[in-house]
Amino acid sequence: MRADLQGSPNRKDYGPTPMFGDSRLPGRFWSKVQQDPSGCWLWTAQINALGYGIFRWPRPGKSYNARAHRLAYEMLVAPIADDLVCDHLCRVRHCVNPGHIEPVTTRVNNLRGEGPAAKAAQATRCPQGHEYTPENTMLRRKRYGVKRECHQCNRDRAARLWRKGQATKQKKARGEHVTPRTRTDVA
Repeated sequence: MRADLQGSPNRKDYGPTPMFGDSRLPGRFWSKVQQDPSGCWLWTAQINALGYGIFRWPRPGKSYNARAHRLAYEMLVAPIADDLVCDHLCRVRHCVNPGHIEPVTTRVNNLRGEGPAAKAAQATRCPQGHEYTPENTMLRRKRYGVKRECHQCNRDRAARLWRKGQATKQKKARGEHVTPRTRTDVA
């Protein structure tokens, strides 16, 4: 993992990790939590489609479904800013142990993860094996964000297309039939 994405050296020290069964959360919360030998506090009640625990939290005049891990962190450690998300350092989404959670930006959380964005960010070579160096890498804005591209691969692709275009011109000059190019021919 990249050093700039590991646990923040500026992480605030909120003192010792809260104890399991802490009275700042109601007993009905703790009845839905099971301690694991790994140190995780596993949520055993409702889990949403993304794998996070859900807890019905009463508020004056109205109650709402709260993410159990976020509620545990905010009640036992400190409030979480609206622009931050909870990063599960243990990688267990239904863990509610505040000692396993660090509030970070969405970008840092995604890059620390195991998804496609994290794998792409950790890659040191393009799919063809060329090294990503400042001289051989360009950033291209795409509809879904910014993508790293390899200069050498782009040069190779341009040369292939140029050669294909030259071959087509020669065929036309000889009077041969030329099949129209489709989108799959471009790659």
